[in-house]
Amino acid sequence: MSDDKKLIKDDNIKKFIETVKIFCDLVENNQSVNQLNFLHKSLELLMDLIHYGFLLPNISSVGEQPLKVAISQDYYIKIQKEIANIFGKYNYYWFIYDSVKGGKMVGSTLSIDIADIYKDLKNGLVVYLKGNESSMIDAVWHWRFGVYNTNWGMTAVNAMKAIYNIITTY
Repeated sequence: MSDDKKLIKDDNIKKFIETVKIFCDLVENNQSVNQLNFLHKSLELLMDLIHYGFLLPNISSVGEQPLKVAISQDYYIKIQKEIANIFGKYNYYWFIYDSVKGGKMVGSTLSIDIADIYKDLKNGLVVYLKGNESSMIDAVWHWRFGVYNTNWGMTAVNAMKAIYNIITTY
C-alpha cells in the first residue's frame, strides 16, 4: 500500500470529513435555524474546518484538475439567498485584504462567503464519497490546497472574524 493510500484513512481526514458533512447539512437545511443559532453554529464549524484542514496530510494529487462541480449554479444562488435572509442586516461586512502587505479595506457578504465555502467543500465531499482511492486522494488534496492556498481557507477566516464580532455585539 502506498503512503498516500494509507493517508486517506488518517484520523484527521475522518474528523475533517465529519465536520464537512455537518457544515453542509447546516447550509442545506437552514430553514428552521434562527439567526443567533446559525451564527454560533457557523462560527463553531468554520473554526473546526480550519483546524482540521490544517491537519490534513500533504498528499500528491492524482490529477491536479479542478474537481467536478457537484452543485448547480441555481442551487448555489438558492443557498446564498437563504443564508442572506438568515444573516439579515449582518450580512455585509468589511475586512482588511492582504493585511501583511499593507492591506486595503474590502467589503464582503457572509452569505456569499458561506455559500462559496460550502461549494468548495461539497464538491470535494461528493468526489470523496465515490469511494475509489484516486477520488479520495484528489478530494483530500483539493481540501488541503484550499485551506492553505486558495479561496475557502481565507474566506473562512474572514467570515469567522465577522461572525465573532456580530455574536459579541448581538
